[in-house]
Amino acid sequence: MHTGESGGPGNNAGADPTEKVTLAIATGLDPGSNLRKNRIFHLTPLGVDFDGKLTPEQSREGFQFLRMADDCGHLWLADFIAKTTADHGEQFVQETLVQLQFPLDQAQRALAIGSLHRGVRHATLTTEHYWALAHAPEKRLSDTEQLKWAAVAVEHKMTAAHLSKCIAAGKVLPKEDAARLSGRGSGVATPHGIRQAFDTWFRQVDANDPIDRWPVDRKRELLEELRPVAKIVRDLEEELESAGS
Repeated sequence: MHTGESGGPGNNAGADPTEKVTLAIATGLDPGSNLRKNRIFHLTPLGVDFDGKLTPEQSREGFQFLRMADDCGHLWLADFIAKTTADHGEQFVQETLVQLQFPLDQAQRALAIGSLHRGVRHATLTTEHYWALAHAPEKRLSDTEQLKWAAVAVEHKMTAAHLSKCIAAGKVLPKEDAARLSGRGSGVATPHGIRQAFDTWFRQVDANDPIDRWPVDRKRELLEELRPVAKIVRDLEEELESAGS
């Protein structure tokens, strides 16, 4: 797969339909050879535009790319963040993530993966497994510990939740025992973790793309995302005020 130029920042919601990312099927192409038009296609907010007819082999590689994108998107984003940070600095990466409106959870997952030793990656592990390794209870795992627990997860075919509980216990737990455990090692995001992630997102937005400069439609979209959290806050405030009176 060969990449070409991007048409600029944006996401699917309200994106400019003229924006595009140009790619090409490069399998079997000799180094230095010119790309024929039939190999080129463009990803746009409205779908895929093809410049010509793909061969069966080229079509199959395109399908393979789409299948991998579903499974490996966070890994790819993590590597783009690492490479771009090394080439252009962390500030450029933060500004780009904000400008392109990457969903907060995607960015957080990618950053978590990027914080791990690359050797933990395995085809049978998922983003949730990497999240468990990156957010081990009590302390950050050393590279050696990360590699050990990743290998354990593969060997025992653990779910991410099972892995997280085993890390918290410091030993491999039978699935039945792990299922009875709950709490910080359960693999579920805690309010504290959500608050940390939100604070990170807000600092980036406030520095590079302040909310008060957003158009009305974008502000309304954010309001709808935050409305369930606001309701929990209001309900708690009312309950505590009533209990204190």
